[in-house]
Amino acid sequence: MDLFIVLLLLLLGALIGFISGLLGLGAGFITVPALIYLLDYLGAPPNQSIKIAIGTSLFVIFLNSIAGAYKHSKHNNVIWKDSLCLGLFGIIGSIIGFKISMNLGGELHQFIFGLLLIILSLNMVRNVYNEHKQEISRKNITNNKQNNNNDNYDTSIKHDYKSMGFIGILAGVSSSIFGIGGGILIIPFLSNFLKYPIKKSIGTSTGMIVIISFFGLMGYILSPNELDTNSKVILDYLHLTGYVSLYVGLIMVISGILFSQIGAKFSNSSNSKILNMVFSMILLISGIKMII
Repeated sequence: MDLFIVLLLLLLGALIGFISGLLGLGAGFITVPALIYLLDYLGAPPNQSIKIAIGTSLFVIFLNSIAGAYKHSKHNNVIWKDSLCLGLFGIIGSIIGFKISMNLGGELHQFIFGLLLIILSLNMVRNVYNEHKQEISRKNITNNKQNNNNDNYDTSIKHDYKSMGFIGILAGVSSSIFGIGGGILIIPFLSNFLKYPIKKSIGTSTGMIVIISFFGLMGYILSPNELDTNSKVILDYLHLTGYVSLYVGLIMVISGILFSQIGAKFSNSSNSKILNMVFSMILLISGIKMII
């Protein structure tokens, strides 16, 4: 592999690792488009490049999420029983999502992915606005100006395991179809529906991603790819196992694990509204790029 591509993958891995640790996301919404562009440059067939990108993205997400979950756990921002509940139901969704993914055409696959990101981005902007109004309302009632950023275990948190089961399945489906960790669904759900502080939403999401991404990854590893002879010659040096390039993934993880620790540390000391806005802007930009 060219040195330029290796350096590019290291930089991409660093960015993905930082976002993973910072926002509790697998960052597949960045990994997948970037890998699609790389695979297209290398000559992979369009209908196969998105599946390879998704499988490889899940490999990177799985390894990064282990490091991120460890760091968030040290700051007591992971509610493990909730992560386990979401993850176990997510396994069911991962199986369903993988079956759907294998039957989607390349262009339709990318379009649906981009549309999903745009919708989620707009929803996050709405949630930030609503949170701002609620904060003003609380300040009129109490002098505790830090109430919105209190990350101690809060008795207002709801533990609705039926709802967690449903959203866990959806997260698993989206993870396998789009090569994401599922955090783009889980974080808004925990923050807005179950009233988690944003930092505990991020930490608990990261714990869930470890479980969901692993089972989604296994589906892509164990599935035989359908590359023709010419394509295999072009892609042999990627060391494909099923639809997963372990070689590309490991290069990205080298820098990704380091920067996921930095992102998790930064997350613990940053403002929750800023995290939400960064989250929504990244989703919007990525969604537009995927559709175009």
